[in-house]
Amino acid sequence: MHKSTKEKINIEIKNIDNLIKEMEPLFLKIQSEDTFNSTELYAAAAFLHSFYNGIEKILKIISKDHYSKNITGKKWHKNLLLFAKDRILKKSSINLLEDYMGFRHFFRHAYTFQIKYKYIKKLIYPLQKRWENIKKEIRTFCKKKS
Repeated sequence: MHKSTKEKINIEIKNIDNLIKEMEPLFLKIQSEDTFNSTELYAAAAFLHSFYNGIEKILKIISKDHYSKNITGKKWHKNLLLFAKDRILKKSSINLLEDYMGFRHFFRHAYTFQIKYKYIKKLIYPLQKRWENIKKEIRTFCKKKS
């Protein structure tokens, strides 16, 4: 793997780490309370959207820079995950990411009042652990391709 590709990936990993660090108060609140006010709910939704976009950026960097494959088309989000499955990430991680991809799609097309706490909690509560596992898989991929 080319050094510049690794550098791009590391920048995105740091960006996601920073995003998660900024959202620490919401992680703590979701563990101790059963609701968010509307501002917290919208912030959490935007956070989830940004988190998934960061994952997609990493997968696009790898597909384009390492495999010379530019995933395009109407279903490129889904096709990017399919491309990454077993090449970059484990099937179990891809299955989890499909939920975040689905939320990303919902968020881009929904009115904010349609966002429900129960759906947000389901995605945010385990996110830190999921990100650590996905990050480990990405780093393992990078090491194998060096």
